[in-house]
Amino acid sequence: MSAPLEPTTLSIEGMTCSSCVNTVEKALNSVNGVRATVNFATETAHILAPAEMNAKDFIKIVEKAGYSATLVTDVQSITLHSKKSARALFFASIFAIPAVLLSMIMSWHHQVDMWIHEGFTTYTEAIFVESRDGKEAGARYIEGIRKNIRNDKPITGPYGVNQEGSGDMYPKGANLIHMTRTIIDDDKKWREILRGLNSEFGLKTSTTKDIIGFINRTSGKDFTKVYDQYLNYKNIPILEYKTSGKQTQYRWIANVKDFYMPIRINSGEKQTWIYPTSEWKKIALKKGFKPDLNNFYVELKELK
Repeated sequence: MSAPLEPTTLSIEGMTCSSCVNTVEKALNSVNGVRATVNFATETAHILAPAEMNAKDFIKIVEKAGYSATLVTDVQSITLHSKKSARALFFASIFAIPAVLLSMIMSWHHQVDMWIHEGFTTYTEAIFVESRDGKEAGARYIEGIRKNIRNDKPITGPYGVNQEGSGDMYPKGANLIHMTRTIIDDDKKWREILRGLNSEFGLKTSTTKDIIGFINRTSGKDFTKVYDQYLNYKNIPILEYKTSGKQTQYRWIANVKDFYMPIRINSGEKQTWIYPTSEWKKIALKKGFKPDLNNFYVELKELK
């Protein structure tokens, strides 16, 4: 007869997605005799293990996996945390439900448009993180999933052919949508756009052209070349720049002819927008040239 297993509950900090949950679970379950389940919503790990093991052993395992943990002694705190997560989920739904519904009504006749539902659904994960931990945390989540982007081929396939695009449609599509929000720079308008997309296309099939056209009309900005580059080419645009004294020259290198996309930059504590094209432009800055790579998925290249 095997020895009884003792229960232990840990509070886990630092998890931002299901991949984090899998990492912690795998680390704990790799120990002989341990059975562990991790709950992302309550940020807890429930562990059954031989009596000779204790909370300190488990905390060390979690920390080695890259997260922090503390022993939970009050079950009531888990319940309260769960209620907090439920409230966060409610507020996230204000943004997320329109995006999810939109993701379900793309045209099934063309696999080229699969990026719509996959990209928007992945983007809602960041909205949930934002609802719980703030806008910056949501942006970090989007930045974090870039590690899964291979840029092996375009995320859209050819029309009229039973061929889908790259699996990058999930993380790269979500990054494209996040950049759209960043460029619009008005969260109230962005929420209206998400709801408007659902209202406009909820009872009909939709295509990439429909989505881009709607965003252009309702935002008052032209994203045509931006979406062309990120959807139809595997490469992301390169922002080339060269500095001489306090003056910086910059331009885009991209597959799309006459590519245009504004980007936010930091110079010291000051933030400003620049409007690069395929032609060289220049700006005078007192405290350096630092593009916002947290919110823009682009490549930066300094020329000497």
